[in-house]
Amino acid sequence: MSSLFTIEQHDCVAVVTFDDGKVNAISHAVVDGFTETWDSIEFDENVRAVVFSGRPGQFCAGFDLKTIMLGGDRRNELIMRGWDLVLRLLECPVPVVIACTGNAVAGGAALLLTGDVRLGAAGNFKIGFNEVSIGIPLPAMVVALAADRLVSREVFAATASARIYPPADAIEAGFLHRVFPPDDLLDGALEEAGRLASLPGDVFQMTKQALVSPTVRRMRERIPDDMELLARIGG
Repeated sequence: MSSLFTIEQHDCVAVVTFDDGKVNAISHAVVDGFTETWDSIEFDENVRAVVFSGRPGQFCAGFDLKTIMLGGDRRNELIMRGWDLVLRLLECPVPVVIACTGNAVAGGAALLLTGDVRLGAAGNFKIGFNEVSIGIPLPAMVVALAADRLVSREVFAATASARIYPPADAIEAGFLHRVFPPDDLLDGALEEAGRLASLPGDVFQMTKQALVSPTVRRMRERIPDDMELLARIGG
């Protein structure tokens, strides 16, 4: 099992913690570790819900900048694999509760929005899509995810205006459903995951699929155009 991810079983809930010891950036090694970890739990009959958590103060900083700055095929491969990771979380057949332990920006904000329930730690943290503010068009597939998950009146501010939210304001925007003191976040996530795990699993899965399938379809349709745009502006 990858050292970047740990799994703890709490009754029928698997707690997956992502911790690279730094800012939790999405690198090739992280995608490899996530895939190995998720393969081991997604269809485990003993897992009826998942809590996905980051390290204290950092949920996820988005894509690894070193790889992104290199450009070329290696960058493109990482971006495609990162979006596959996001889609896999979004389509997970069991309930996914995100425990956002701190900052969640750019690709990290997209990762946050995959959660069926999204809980955050209170504190001086940043949540949102900063791409436009640094001269990068927000991928259309991310816009599709944001349009589905965020409060409609905040979608423009959160995407085209690159607004960054502290945790309390992130509730109003739709990034988070609730905020807890950091020391209480895991307990809150476990309680919510336990509640979801008690629901009939097959009925939950069918209903969730009906909810997310249109969004997943729109996201997948936009990936080729996103990659073409990236090639034009990024080399």
